[in-house]
Amino acid sequence: MAHNDVNALMQQLTMLFHQGNLMDAQQYAMKILSLSPGHTGAMQLLGGIKANFGDYQSAFDLFSTLVKLDPGHPGGFNNLAYVLHMMGRLDEARQAGMQAIRLKPDFVEAHNTLAVILKDLGNLEQALMTIQRAIQLQHNFIEAYNTCASILVDMRRFEDALSVCQRALQSGSAFVEVHNLQVIALIGLGRVEQASVVCEQAIRQYPDSFMLYDTRSNLLNEQGLMQASLIACNKAIELNLERAASYYNRGNVLGNLARFDEAEADYRKAIALDPKYAEAHSNLLFVQASAATLSFPEMLQQQQQWDQVHGEQGRLYTLAARPIKKEPGERLRVGYMSGDFCMHPVSYFLEPLLAGHDKTGFEIFCYANMYESQADKVTARLRDLSEHWRFVRDKDDAELVRLIQQDGIDILIDLAGHTRGNRLKVFTWRPAAIQAMYLGYCASSGLQAMDYWITDEVLHPADTAELATETIIRLPRCSFCYQPPQEADITVSRIDDGKGIVFASYSHFSKLLPAVIALWSKILTQVAGSRLMIMDKYMADKGTRKVLIDQFKSYGIGDDRLIIKSHLSYIDYYKSYAEIDIVLDPFPRTGGTTTADALWMGVPVVTLAGARYVERISASKLHALALDDLVADDCGQYLDIAVRLAGDEGYRQDLRKGLRQRMMQSQLCDSRGLASGMEIVYREMYSSIFQSTR
Repeated sequence: MAHNDVNALMQQLTMLFHQGNLMDAQQYAMKILSLSPGHTGAMQLLGGIKANFGDYQSAFDLFSTLVKLDPGHPGGFNNLAYVLHMMGRLDEARQAGMQAIRLKPDFVEAHNTLAVILKDLGNLEQALMTIQRAIQLQHNFIEAYNTCASILVDMRRFEDALSVCQRALQSGSAFVEVHNLQVIALIGLGRVEQASVVCEQAIRQYPDSFMLYDTRSNLLNEQGLMQASLIACNKAIELNLERAASYYNRGNVLGNLARFDEAEADYRKAIALDPKYAEAHSNLLFVQASAATLSFPEMLQQQQQWDQVHGEQGRLYTLAARPIKKEPGERLRVGYMSGDFCMHPVSYFLEPLLAGHDKTGFEIFCYANMYESQADKVTARLRDLSEHWRFVRDKDDAELVRLIQQDGIDILIDLAGHTRGNRLKVFTWRPAAIQAMYLGYCASSGLQAMDYWITDEVLHPADTAELATETIIRLPRCSFCYQPPQEADITVSRIDDGKGIVFASYSHFSKLLPAVIALWSKILTQVAGSRLMIMDKYMADKGTRKVLIDQFKSYGIGDDRLIIKSHLSYIDYYKSYAEIDIVLDPFPRTGGTTTADALWMGVPVVTLAGARYVERISASKLHALALDDLVADDCGQYLDIAVRLAGDEGYRQDLRKGLRQRMMQSQLCDSRGLASGMEIVYREMYSSIFQSTR
């Protein structure tokens, strides 16, 4: 066929492509390439069609061939960057995007593509600079405003994000994504009522937007309106059955409602749609650990699967640190990694450890996987207690690994496990010679690169059946140290209303599983006239409250026996301990901060100690106070202890009067004792490297 005929086919292809008639356009592109195999224009459009159909491998093959044939083709490199990004090959995508800009510095679409890639890599500062350049080049490029707002939201610069959204909306041609980001920015600013109004307006304008329903579900979750949040999740999934994030969101809501089987199914669906979805995979493990229903080998296998998938890059590009033997007396550099260096339960137990460290023997680094805008008064205290502080939320894994190695960290401690804000992928690169997990998670990480799991002899008795990829290190004392409330010296006296015994639970609603409610109902039945106070922020939701009340009713417990409270202020929370007599600990996932708070307020806690770490967290604290008589081995014993306590007013009064002082003199408030025990372990772990390499 003549050259002119190929040109005619190309004109027809271009017209069909821009009309959106992709099936016919594909046929024309393939015809042209059969006649002229090196036709880059046809390759470019066919690659775009394949990408639109989700066939990223074919698109990659086409764009790779195109840039080999024409190394000076900026559009080819930009499209290659986009496809690599969609394939999850982010480092390669970044290189292709940078090449597109090198070839054509004023290529605004390439700046936008690269900014999105940098955002997903976590390199937010560079992403912001890149997209700002695109806006400078073309002020009316609405897609760039959308990307810019998205980056600013990730950086928690909500005021700036809101300003960018408003500029885009004023143009009259903003994407639905901009409306969605406007709502997210308002939520971040705490302007929840305004966010609700804007979200509803946007949904009326875009009734088929799954992302707006996802955002509505998160907004309702933020307000504690879980049943309405669940409805919004269902609508988002109905609108787009193939969006992994929607199943992830619904899994989070179902998990918070203690519907673990359904939450697990949603996390698995999200992972099936996006096998690289590390957050969904971590949440799946958290739900499985919390339920404690898998056998020990099955649980370990599930944990190791996360490492097999998400640790692949770390193992491939490992920058494993080479230990340098310290001279006698030389300080060890210890790094603590967490996304919860703020008002969070992890920090309540970490602060005493940091305060107790011997700074002459140990140089402390804190890697805060959060933005500076998230800092609060607890962050400030933690920062004062560490010699070196790093905000690292905007660093991608490779950058953070390099920073840790530049800091010369000898021992790197993970405080997150498979919880929100973790950086477990960084640990798979092995940036430190010794890596261990402590405090913030209730099961094994599953990482082959995690050397140790620091616990104690109650959390993990010598005969524990729990399996872990890490070597379990048991401190010869309680592995927790409590930071008492600092804002007020609140009385521990009981205010008797003359209405009988009041049991209580301050635990998260997700811990109130059916077996827990069944046992607590038996206790209420046996202790005549007793009541149960349940406090949780989700109790503000009438629908969730009804679900809870109906569960108790099924066991013959009327709502007149329940005292239900939603979120209280900091001071009112502690004051409420004056209204109760006994705290009932949930199971299998037992209490953490709430157990320590109750003991500080002189209130006994009844717990059921199972076979796993997650089931023995309260038991460790009670053992530290020699209150082993409050620890049950089975449900029958739990019932007996609760009933006995209810009938022993003298014992409860003695605890009210003396438990705080007893706690202050115990391991639970001995920060230097904990730090000393940890430091001995750190020295032993570090010395073992050189002993094993002789």
